[in-house]
Order: sequence, then structure tokens, then C-alpha cells
Amino acid sequence: MIKLSFISIIIFTIFASLMSCAPTIIHPDLMRQSRLNLPFEELRDNPIPFENRLFVFGAKIAETRLIEEGSLIEAVYILVDDYGIPRNSSYPSKRVRALYPRQYGYLDPLVFEKGRFVTIAGIFKGLKHGKIEELNYVFPYFQIEEIYLWDKVRVYPYFYPRFYDPFYDDQWRYRFGYRYYWLR
Repeated sequence: MIKLSFISIIIFTIFASLMSCAPTIIHPDLMRQSRLNLPFEELRDNPIPFENRLFVFGAKIAETRLIEEGSLIEAVYILVDDYGIPRNSSYPSKRVRALYPRQYGYLDPLVFEKGRFVTIAGIFKGLKHGKIEELNYVFPYFQIEEIYLWDKVRVYPYFYPRFYDPFYDDQWRYRFGYRYYWLR
């Protein structure tokens, strides 16, 4: 009896620890109800079957504006995987607009700034005409149900250390403290 309860406690602990490792970028209920990634060609050709359907997609923010209805995000569309994590592929000719309703609050344009990556769970509301600078463009328009802002990505260049040979090359820049610059 004691062995059986001890084994069940161990199995429950292992199961709970494995389930706690599951990614929670977008709420799991929204992920189950939604369709991943946008069928852009189908949306532009015939948007009516897709209206009021939930989609999860990634985006790189081009602009965030505060308007009367809430916060409007204009972004470049990016594919996401099954967990809602943006992939490295982007389509620079495909842009979307998404409205974060005022009843949920406002998105600060300084936080949701140009170049930041987001994962959006949004309801498709139709196509809207707009402009990208001077170009007329038809945007797929979404109402945001949930949004996840990714951390800023900082790219640090990695320099390989050069071989130091004082008889072969002029290494004066290394003689005054710059020789081991990669150790700083």
C-alpha cells in the first residue's frame, strides 16, 4: 500500500513537472481554437469565409499608433511555429494591421516600438485600405485578442582572436593593451 502511493506521488510529480515546461506564449485555449499563420492569397481573393475567425501569427512592428478605438499596430507578417514562436522567415511585401481594443487598455508606442517582434492572436475583421508612405495598400485587419511582446534581440559580434606573431605582422595595436580584446 505504501509503495503504491509512493509510486503514484512520483508519477504525479513527474507529470506535473513536464506539464509546467510547456510553452505558454499565447493562452492554450486560444491556440487550440485558432488557425496558425495567414493564407494571404486566399484572404485577398475571398476574405468572406475567413471573417470572424481566429488566427495566430507573428509580426515585426512597423508602427504603433494610439487612435480613438484603441491601439493600432501596423506590422510585417512573420510565420510562427506550433507554439507561437516566430520563425526567421519574413515576407516584406505582406503587412497587416491589428487593433488592440480600448477596453483592454492601450499599448505604449515606446514599448511596442518599431522593430520589436510580437505574436498576435487576432480575429480577422476584413480588408481595409491604407497607405504605406505614398503607396496604396490593402491590409488584412485584425482585432487583437491576445498579444505577446518578445524581448529585444541584441546581436553581439563575435571576433575570433588573431594569431599573434610579432615577426610576421605589424601588431602595434596589440602591444598597448589590445592584444587580448576578446577576454574583456
